Amino acid sequence: MFVLSDDFVVNQQKLIPDLTIIKIKPLSEEGNMTWLIEVLQAGSLLLEAQVTADSFQSLLTKSADILIKQLNLSMSAVIGLLPVQDFVMDLYVRGLQSLKANDLNKAKQKFQLAVNEQSNFYLGRLKLAETLNLLGQTEEALSNLDTLLQLKIPDGILVAATTLKMRILKVKGDYISAAEIYQQLNQDDILAPADIWYNAAHEYAAIVQFLNKPQEALAIYDRFIDDELLIEDVALLAKVRASKASLLQQQGDIEEAVIESEQALQLYELNQDLIGVARTYSLLARIANQKANYPLAEQYLRQAHKITESVGHKLGEGAVLNELIYALMLQGKLKEGWELTNRLLAIGTKLDYSAMLMAAYQAYYEMSRLQSNWESATRWLDSYQQLAHDIQDQRRTAKAELFRVNLLLDQDIIDGVPKKISIVQNHIDHSDERLMQPALDVFKARYLWLKGQQNQALETLLKAKQKAIEVADFETIINANNNLAKFYLQQDKSQQALNVLSESEAYKPFAIPYLFLKAKAQFRLNQPIDALNSLLTCQQQAPELWGVKEQNLLHDVKKSIN
Repeated sequence: MFVLSDDFVVNQQKLIPDLTIIKIKPLSEEGNMTWLIEVLQAGSLLLEAQVTADSFQSLLTKSADILIKQLNLSMSAVIGLLPVQDFVMDLYVRGLQSLKANDLNKAKQKFQLAVNEQSNFYLGRLKLAETLNLLGQTEEALSNLDTLLQLKIPDGILVAATTLKMRILKVKGDYISAAEIYQQLNQDDILAPADIWYNAAHEYAAIVQFLNKPQEALAIYDRFIDDELLIEDVALLAKVRASKASLLQQQGDIEEAVIESEQALQLYELNQDLIGVARTYSLLARIANQKANYPLAEQYLRQAHKITESVGHKLGEGAVLNELIYALMLQGKLKEGWELTNRLLAIGTKLDYSAMLMAAYQAYYEMSRLQSNWESATRWLDSYQQLAHDIQDQRRTAKAELFRVNLLLDQDIIDGVPKKISIVQNHIDHSDERLMQPALDVFKARYLWLKGQQNQALETLLKAKQKAIEVADFETIINANNNLAKFYLQQDKSQQALNVLSESEAYKPFAIPYLFLKAKAQFRLNQPIDALNSLLTCQQQAPELWGVKEQNLLHDVKKSIN
């Protein structure tokens, strides 16, 4: 991709003085394919050869023979990289074209035909596995990879195939096995090209991130970004920046996460990587959700969903649906949320993808809880927690405890809550996941209030709000203010309730419970017309969440006016 860039070659030469550079220059030759090969080593011309053939496959084979001889390479370094017959090469190139065009089913068909015709075409088998994984057919992909890894294959193919296997295990939630595979790979004496090793290291960074080692992952990402060798590798640099942005978002460093996300998006667009663009839209949507800007998040996610659906990328579609459901749910659009969750569950079940299944369970739980359907919420949360336990996902196991605390407190139940809070706190302390802390502190305050420790509860809520401001978690700021207003109303401090609710206005809070609490405070302050206006706005903005208590308050307000 980049060896024709003079600047790139000069930079590489500075970094690696004895670098060997191979340049291919196409030439015009009537009736034949011709190119000129130049090999430079340590800045000096080592070889210049013109190669002519009547087919592309023959051209590659002749060129490989010349290079192997001149550079004293072993045939084992290239065996399995070139097909023997012209039509197999044709199938492979057509498969690459389909892959570039995101026509995954056609790419799979071409690569499968190529492998069927020549079973020892290792590069073809690797590309087949990559395509199967993109289609979400992970078991077939693993089968092809396991076959490939049992054969005597070039080191480059070995590292690339192992990296893909690590990625699939990561998706399945088996982070420990994936990390062990990389560590073993590092111990072996493998001389793969640098760019292939870079991809393996990037995949490992994502894996240690899931193993609650965020600082180790960030260090790897920063080494990539600071590495001059990667300046020209647009594809890998885009992935690295997107991965770093995702980790920064989890840690609450929103400003830096936005900067990295926007740079990743530019690189993906430059590289015409639609799937990468969709992933970055999803990341920007997560940040928008955190800022409580749900309409913006929905806009990003509908664009991402359109992309993933159009290219048939089921894994990507599932990830986007997960985020879209959340944005819809927080805008009270539960009907569409349920429909999309059904689709998410179907995709996750078909792909046997644990993370996607848990995302669906979480969405069902959240929507059931919002509708005060405690039995349904408990059932879905049980499914989420069991699967997190089965795949030993520490982060999601902690999240399950956090969800359980919320569910219990919603029902005014405090038995067992302290133990669950301790489990989540322990996870935060050991994983440096600061974004989870403000939300947990809000739950601590609610627990203290139910225990009758009102002063401690108010103090804890104020601290939670301050922490949320520090990590730009607008959602938790709104939640803290809503709870403060609720507590003040229970103490007959209606003006204080109204004051604290006004602090949320800059963050554009969703109607329920914000407008309901505002109307309640206004009504108690003898402002029935203002209360009526708040309630009618609430009913208009959140019809799917409008319930008995909202209707009863509306009845009382109207009665007082009339």
